[in-house]
Amino acid sequence: MADIKCSSCRKYYDKKEENCTKCGYKNTSMKNVDKIFIFTGSVTLIAIVLIVFNIMSVFNSISETTNNEYFLAYSYAEKFVKKRLKAPSTAEFPNMFEKNNHITKLDNRKYKIKSWVDCQNSFGAHIRTQFSCVILIKNTKVNCQNLRIN
Repeated sequence: MADIKCSSCRKYYDKKEENCTKCGYKNTSMKNVDKIFIFTGSVTLIAIVLIVFNIMSVFNSISETTNNEYFLAYSYAEKFVKKRLKAPSTAEFPNMFEKNNHITKLDNRKYKIKSWVDCQNSFGAHIRTQFSCVILIKNTKVNCQNLRIN
C-alpha cells in the first residue's frame, strides 16, 4: 500500500520501503510512532527533572531547620503526648515533611508545637486528635508546658 509521498518526485510508495521506488530518494521523514515516542519521552524526562528539583528543595528546607533543635523539640512533644494517651503504642504522628510546618520557634531553645496524632481511643476506634504544647530545652532538662490534647 502506497502511503508515503516522496519529497523529491512527489510519487507515493510503500511505507515499508526505505527509499522511493520511483526515484530512489531516501525517506528522511519520521514516522508517527517515532514522533509520539519522542514526545512522550520528552514529557517524561521533564516531569522527572521537575520532581527531582522539588524533592531537592524540600530536603534543603528541612536540612536548614534540622541544624536547629526543631525536630528534637517535636520528638520530646511526641513523648509527652504519648504519656497521656490511652493506647500510646497505636500513636501515629505526621511524617517528617509535615512536622516542619507544625513547629514554631518562640525563643532561644523554646518551641511551640501545634500538631496532631492518630491513635485508638478507649473503644478501639482510630481517631485524629489535635495537640499543642510548648517545649523548653534547658541544658540537659526538657520541660513541656501547656500541653493540650483535644
